[in-house]
Order: sequence, then structure tokens, then C-alpha cells
Amino acid sequence: MYCGNTDIERGRELAQRLRYDKALYFSPEQYILETLQAQREIPAERGKTCSWAFCARGRICVSIPGSKKPLPEVAPFPTLPYWLEEASEREWNILKAEKVFV
Repeated sequence: MYCGNTDIERGRELAQRLRYDKALYFSPEQYILETLQAQREIPAERGKTCSWAFCARGRICVSIPGSKKPLPEVAPFPTLPYWLEEASEREWNILKAEKVFV
């Protein structure tokens, strides 16, 4: 299905309104992370770095902090579904610019 620019603009306006009016009673980001069991927190210089997620171009995008190497006092790296693949930094930045969920 093709969505014209006006459809995309309307979708973004609706998403902003839903966030502003707090009409959604769930967090899409949290739902994605819970469903994929991809939540992870690691200590950082200023607080914690946490997993986050969004959708763009009909794709689910997830950022998980840290490496796959075991870290002391940190939950192990989650086992991700086979259909999730690592994106290059360039592709990730393009998708992030078009994200739907913040």
C-alpha cells in the first residue's frame, strides 16, 4: 500500500495529538520491548542507558545498549527473534529520522 505525503502528515499529527492528550494508555515503545523481551539497562556515566524502540518504514527498530559480551552486574544480552537483523549505522540513522514512536 502506498501512503502519500498527506497521509504521512496526518499520521504524524494524530500521533502527536495522542501523545499530547495522553489518549494512549500504553507506551508503544514499552510494548515492543516487552514483547521482544529486549529490555536492558546498563550503568553509564550519567545515570543508566536503556533499551528503546520505535517503528519506521513498517519495520520494528530496537536499540539495546552494551555489547553481547557479558558485563558484571548487568543482565545478559537478550536472545532476539531470528527475524531481527543488525542495521548499519547509516541505515539506523535514516530509520531514526523517520520514527513513528518516541
